[in-house]
Amino acid sequence: MKPILYGIKYVIQRLIFKADVPLICGLVLTNKCNLHCRHCRVADRGAQDLCFEEITKVIDSFYRDGGRCLYLEGGEPFLWQDGQHGIEDIVEYAHGIPIGSGLSPESRPTEKTGSASGSSIPSSLARRYSA
Repeated sequence: MKPILYGIKYVIQRLIFKADVPLICGLVLTNKCNLHCRHCRVADRGAQDLCFEEITKVIDSFYRDGGRCLYLEGGEPFLWQDGQHGIEDIVEYAHGIPIGSGLSPESRPTEKTGSASGSSIPSSLARRYSA
């Protein structure tokens, strides 16, 4: 029920009051990728990975502005690392605010199962880890 009310509030703010309220944030964590798709130039961008502190600042700002849906993307988001921090730390941080990230903290594909448990899995992972 809460997501429906938020959606109605969002539509009213955008259409009636012409407010510039974000709904979705696509956050590029890294350009690293373990696939070598012929059509893709993401790995050639040369941009540096975001650090954990920068990511949390972006998430906080997005939430303050009204955003509630976060997509972690990049080359391959599961390859992102910042010292001891991994993608699980970002997901846990976002869920603590609460922002929906499309992935649960247990979403990393495991060696045992070879699958991820998130409700939304990037297409490169869906191809790679589907049974």
